[in-house]
Amino acid sequence: MDLRTRVRTQGEATILEVGGEMDLHSAPQLRAALADITQSKQARIVVDLSEVMFVDSTGVGALVGALKRAREAGGALHFCGAQPRVRRVFEITGLLGAMPIFDSREEAVAAFAPNPKSSDFEKDAATEDDKTSPGHSGLGGAGSGPLEAAHDR
Repeated sequence: MDLRTRVRTQGEATILEVGGEMDLHSAPQLRAALADITQSKQARIVVDLSEVMFVDSTGVGALVGALKRAREAGGALHFCGAQPRVRRVFEITGLLGAMPIFDSREEAVAAFAPNPKSSDFEKDAATEDDKTSPGHSGLGGAGSGPLEAAHDR
């Protein structure tokens, strides 16, 4: 069985629907499809595995490589819909922690953090964290905060 891929969009997410077998034979096609969509900055990608019937270590390697590229570009890659035998491969390899597989496409899309382009909230929060509170220099020296003041008494 050959590999089938189809790219769609859902909101701000790019969905890669994958079907068939992800193996040594189809890995170059899978890598090419993933490379096309992981190169954009801060991409939000969902790989829908619901039609995948088989995956071997080469297919898993292609997914891990795409996950790494997406993260390096400031994006995120989520997976959804894996059938039990495909999910089992991720369990056996210990990759479920790094590559969570959501039950549905909607859950995978909803799990993306808010887009930093659309909000300056994170920048404002980082600026607030950089400020020190009154009476605390942030240097940890004697008398630099309430605990040290209580200790000096």
